[in-house]
Amino acid sequence: MIGGFDTHFPLPRQRVPDALDSAAHAIFRRWRRAVIQASDGTVFLTLGEVPLSIATELFVYRDLASLRDWEAHGARPENAAAMIHLLANGEGLTIVVGDPAERVAAGVLEEVALTRFGGELPRRAA
Repeated sequence: MIGGFDTHFPLPRQRVPDALDSAAHAIFRRWRRAVIQASDGTVFLTLGEVPLSIATELFVYRDLASLRDWEAHGARPENAAAMIHLLANGEGLTIVVGDPAERVAAGVLEEVALTRFGGELPRRAA
């Protein structure tokens, strides 16, 4: 069980892939050594490897050690802030975090909230 706090961002179906891309980039701007695990278990060491245009579920870990900790122990208080779960579907994007007040989680949620209505979704750090 993952647990955590879900924040759902309703979006038109055609904006969901861009929102997933934007959320993944928002995380990578904060966690420079992040790794991504797809729902099928495939691990990507760089964001450029991830097929964001077709992805529907991603687990983004702070780093490889965090991924290994989650695989070994599952969710626990010591590692809850080291993974952000992204779920995309036809109704929008859901972001699951251990603690929405934690600095990285709060920043990602705020960035996605600010960009979900109209305008460009940021992808790269300026």
